[in-house]
Amino acid sequence: APGEDEHKAAEGLTTRADLVKVIAQLSHDFVEGTEYAFENAVQQIKCLNPEVELVTRGMHVNGQVKDGQIVVPAGLADSDEEEEDAEGVFEEGHEDEQEDRCEE
Repeated sequence: APGEDEHKAAEGLTTRADLVKVIAQLSHDFVEGTEYAFENAVQQIKCLNPEVELVTRGMHVNGQVKDGQIVVPAGLADSDEEEEDAEGVFEEGHEDEQEDRCEE
């Protein structure tokens, strides 16, 4: 029987494997959402500042500014190829959301 404080996401799960699978999917969805939001913020900044040649190379969704440099925690840095692939997914996967781009 479900506990009175059991989260709705746990309803119907009968095994530990089911729970682990749901947690993994939620984690994956969270990471995808965070990456999308980060890239969306970068695109909005570029859109609002078309006259400025913004340098975005070296930016990272997990980066932190420390002592004037962007530092990415160990294990969270992607290769340049993976970052380019992620940028392509943003642009290709959300065409309907990109139609109203700012123009110079």
